[in-house]
Amino acid sequence: MATNLKWIMHSNSLCLMAKPKFETWFLESHLVGGVHYAEIAEDFSNLQQVFDHYESHPDEALAIIREAQAYTRQFLDKDSERLLTQHVCQAYFSAVSPPVSH
Repeated sequence: MATNLKWIMHSNSLCLMAKPKFETWFLESHLVGGVHYAEIAEDFSNLQQVFDHYESHPDEALAIIREAQAYTRQFLDKDSERLLTQHVCQAYFSAVSPPVSH
């Protein structure tokens, strides 16, 4: 997955990508092809077809861009970001810390 996914989805660009395989704090499993991004095949075999489709259907492309921007807005709240960071750190340290024996 591209590390610039968050920036692309927050910009005025149409994100073309294969279905995400990995989950991060960005909750990629909640992203829907055709809603939040233009979905292409894993092997890029339909890249030209998808590109041509959205080039000839700009309203569909703009709708996806708007949904992607709406999705990213939830991550702009600093209080929520701080809380999410705390939860992620707690979960990580719980998973990697050896049990404490008394």
